[in-house]
Amino acid sequence: MIKIAVISDMHCMHSSSEENKGNVSTYLYSDDVGKSETRHPIKALKNLIEREKLSADILLCPGDIANRADKQGLLTGWTHLEKIRERLAAKCTVATVGNHDIESRNEEIGNVFLDLQILDPEYPIPSKLQDIKYWSSGYSFVEIDDILVLNINSCFFQSNSKTAKKSKIDIVQLEAIGNELTKRDTKSFLYKIVLIHHHPIAHSNLDYEDVDKLDKGDELITLVKKYGFQFVLHGHKHDARLTVFKSIPIFCAGSFSSLMNVTDLKSDNTFHMIYLCENEPKGCIKSWIYAPQEGWVVRNDTRFPCFTGFGFSGTISDLGQRISTWLDKNTTNQMAYYDRLKTNFPELDFLGQDEQKDLSIELLNKYDLEFSPPLPNMPKLIIKQIK
Repeated sequence: MIKIAVISDMHCMHSSSEENKGNVSTYLYSDDVGKSETRHPIKALKNLIEREKLSADILLCPGDIANRADKQGLLTGWTHLEKIRERLAAKCTVATVGNHDIESRNEEIGNVFLDLQILDPEYPIPSKLQDIKYWSSGYSFVEIDDILVLNINSCFFQSNSKTAKKSKIDIVQLEAIGNELTKRDTKSFLYKIVLIHHHPIAHSNLDYEDVDKLDKGDELITLVKKYGFQFVLHGHKHDARLTVFKSIPIFCAGSFSSLMNVTDLKSDNTFHMIYLCENEPKGCIKSWIYAPQEGWVVRNDTRFPCFTGFGFSGTISDLGQRISTWLDKNTTNQMAYYDRLKTNFPELDFLGQDEQKDLSIELLNKYDLEFSPPLPNMPKLIIKQIK
């Protein structure tokens, strides 16, 4: 199992770049020295890493480091990412371009990617790895030991104000990716991940029309599934969400520090750790939300749960029956700590949100058992109800 840290949609900018005086669109200003550590998301994250003793194999950033192509925000945001990578002892940072990282609506700009290309030899892919194809073809394969990342630039065609409104991957790119995959020994990699900024499948909500879904995104998913890719990670939408499409988990990481849309959607700013199993689309995601006066915390009843899984392959009825039987045999008072329960039933970590709810209903209705606090929160206990 590998550990993947995720920081998405930082939207870092200089405070003077706010469109309206007094407006606050992000928690991460490039000119904020961070006098209060809890009110600076990067300093607060460093505290979380130290407090929880967090580490990661790699750090992934699905784009929008900057806000509205703010150059100081881009430079400061990237510097923050590299500092966090060091704190996590991760092997490298792999990033992809977000629409806010480029000046696609400035008609006088020739190469909209130029600032990014000269930003740092380590961006978006570590300098020891080849990234020429990323800029010339809109994608690249990143090999890090037994990890293969297909890094896609979904802004590749966004060169002016007209094309900036849409994201796509075209048939030429799909064919090129497919041809390259046929020549690679993909089975030699234990972990295969797609990193992209825009969402490859629909991500609608009641407040915002979904107008910028990746064109031919479903074909991309079909292609990578054929070659055993296990996980798709994207940003752009500031609304963390985990969806399974064609048996592949597709995770929208939400926003690390932007306030745009987050407040409207009653969502949270999030930092994530993904734990991915070998050669299977199976694992779990632990998330922290940013509370400006507390730092990064785990809370119950958040819009996106602070713990959720993916890839559970059993049946809820069987799992419920086995849990009840185990409690009968191994406890005297029909109560157990949830950590002990997970030791005996590790598949609990792989339950998705709906499966967590289904298990809770199954245990309560058939066996009078309930979690405290209830799933999808982080339970401490499983308890037999007294009637």
